[in-house]
Amino acid sequence: MRFSTLRALIREELGRDLKSPRPDMMGWRDFPGVHVMLTADPVNNCYYAKITVKGREDLSTSNRRFNSENDAMFWARDKAERAYRSMLNDQDREDES
Repeated sequence: MRFSTLRALIREELGRDLKSPRPDMMGWRDFPGVHVMLTADPVNNCYYAKITVKGREDLSTSNRRFNSENDAMFWARDKAERAYRSMLNDQDREDES
């Protein structure tokens, strides 16, 4: 492959990405229907995390306590991604029916 061809392919892909309706990536805090709440408690030197899923009480979690912000964020990200995947799977099953 020639260098000019490679450059043209890269420009095409970059241009295609710039024209997408949502150029910023959707992060785990932005999943539709999934609300992530992280709070700090400086008095007790801990962090709290809670996931609320709209219309899905079974995927929502209670308030959990963590010793560090990283632990709270890791747990919240994992639970939010699992909840969102479950919501998408359920939506696909409904579409197939």
